[in-house]
Amino acid sequence: MESEVLDASNPFIVEGDHLILDQDPYETDIYEVPDPGFLKEERESSFSERAPQLITNNSRWQNMALSARARQLWLLLRTGLQTFVEKEKRAELRVARLTHGLEPLRHLEVAAGLCSVAQDPVGRRFVVLDGAGRLHLHREDGWAQEKLLAPVALTGLVAVLGPLGTVGRFVGWGPVGLAILKSDLSLLWLSKPGKHGVPGREPICCLPVPDPGLLLVAEAGGSLVLWKFRSGGRCLVPHGSPIQLPPSISGALARLALGPRPPHHDPCCFAAYGSAVLTFDLQTWALIDVRQNLHKT
Repeated sequence: MESEVLDASNPFIVEGDHLILDQDPYETDIYEVPDPGFLKEERESSFSERAPQLITNNSRWQNMALSARARQLWLLLRTGLQTFVEKEKRAELRVARLTHGLEPLRHLEVAAGLCSVAQDPVGRRFVVLDGAGRLHLHREDGWAQEKLLAPVALTGLVAVLGPLGTVGRFVGWGPVGLAILKSDLSLLWLSKPGKHGVPGREPICCLPVPDPGLLLVAEAGGSLVLWKFRSGGRCLVPHGSPIQLPPSISGALARLALGPRPPHHDPCCFAAYGSAVLTFDLQTWALIDVRQNLHKT
């Protein structure tokens, strides 16, 4: 016999003398049916136990009182709602692959304290400098490769990008001054303390500027010094005189950052001290702008 849908909102179809539940194959749930015990009420059986008798005997359904039909349909609704809620709970607990934003991949513990992290895109790795002077090599996905002792005492490390980093891949700094390290983290060049700078003004932060081949160095005591790479990045020489900070600037150095790239902008860099930001022209090596009382972070 032909099937006939009772109602657009009715989930039942009449086939002869039988009433069956219309199930769309595209809406079939892949999850298991929740425990029918959640739906049991006092002095009545669960709907899952009485469902076969309800939906396979059309004449019995027609002979049921309206209140009984309503109650059975209500239990059917509760079953579907419970299934939906349980499916949503399981979906929220599932690990999701993000297509936008940041996703944590690995958590690294540095027992001796973290001093600096240098990313090496060419070697597809990053190097972690700890407080004990050890260099931890990690792959780009975070897995550890090896651990080395720094060739000299260092407090910071940064990677040199571009052609300058072909021979001297990293620049380090510390009480001994400036150091250039090869790709295998062995020592390539070491500055002589007191020869080019003021004695006792050890570097506390460095920022490579690959395009002009410069290195911006912040020294203890509040001065900035510009160095230039020579011999294809194998050594450094001073470039210009040190610049002292204005007396109105207070606070410790928080960050060094490069400005917009040429040719649309003149090469410049920024230095953040507390809530102040200073702008330096890298061509003339001069302080060109001071902004104070900015956001504290």
